[in-house]
Amino acid sequence: MDKTTSFSACDSSLLEDIYGDTKLMILSYYKGTAFPVTLGTTSKKWNKIKECYEDAIQQGLRSGISIPEQKTLYKKQVDAMEKFMLEWGNTHPSGMIRGDEIAPDLINYFRDWIPKGEDKPMSYFQNLWFMDVYCLIRLGEIKDDDMNGWVIMPSSCGEFMRC
Repeated sequence: MDKTTSFSACDSSLLEDIYGDTKLMILSYYKGTAFPVTLGTTSKKWNKIKECYEDAIQQGLRSGISIPEQKTLYKKQVDAMEKFMLEWGNTHPSGMIRGDEIAPDLINYFRDWIPKGEDKPMSYFQNLWFMDVYCLIRLGEIKDDDMNGWVIMPSSCGEFMRC
């Protein structure tokens, strides 16, 4: 198996078998668009993050939000962010969407989404994107394929990431 691999939500043990505690760089894709900030983590921490996303689904159910309603909510959120990023990329000469360049505009555009007291808004949006993609795959709304899901790679955790 190639060390640059896409994993579905159910491959937790395989991920730990391959990478152990190696630092990882994770990209999250939706409709072929990657969130412009990578996640630096380990396989164990990634599995914990996914447990939090599972809990979000269950918390929604306990709060009276049905699975179809949750699918709609997750899809609306990630669709709005993806649309903004594509439009933003089309207005920049390179067409590349880099986290450090898009962050101020993304934060400003979606400022009403940021919870009061949130001191790391770009991390908030990164988590929201990753959670939306995870939940949409987990709930069967989208497939983990060439356009949606994650690309997980070992990382030396350089300057571009905070692990």
